[in-house]
Amino acid sequence: MTTMVVVASTSCAWNCSKLELQTSLFALGRMSEPSSPDFEAMVAIGLAHVISLHAWSRLVRLVFQVRRLKHKAGNYVNRHHDGTKIGEIKDEYTLITFNERMAVIIIVACVLTQVHCLVKSCVAFRCDDALWNLPNSCVTPP
Repeated sequence: MTTMVVVASTSCAWNCSKLELQTSLFALGRMSEPSSPDFEAMVAIGLAHVISLHAWSRLVRLVFQVRRLKHKAGNYVNRHHDGTKIGEIKDEYTLITFNERMAVIIIVACVLTQVHCLVKSCVAFRCDDALWNLPNSCVTPP
């Protein structure tokens, strides 16, 4: 199960990075030719948002499954104090906890990246040169 979380985390991060690149290239294309809308790029960005949303929602489901399994393992350790395989179970529990926390960090990063890309796509139409800074102001190139 933890391997699935690692693979899903990698997939989620990969999708978010592709989305960021596509949105940046779209904004730069709007800067070079502001009068012509690039419908192909807009469809690609829309599909990338859907794929990214699916990837991190899948990762959220896996994290909840891992959390349930982790609690089962914790309950087992608390009930059985015979010491036979407690060390191995505790090591596995620590690894599961680490993977769970890393997956949550990746989920938060992907959500923030997706929101950033949505804002960047909208501002590409609002600003004259299709570029903006974080304090909510359009950028004029030199």
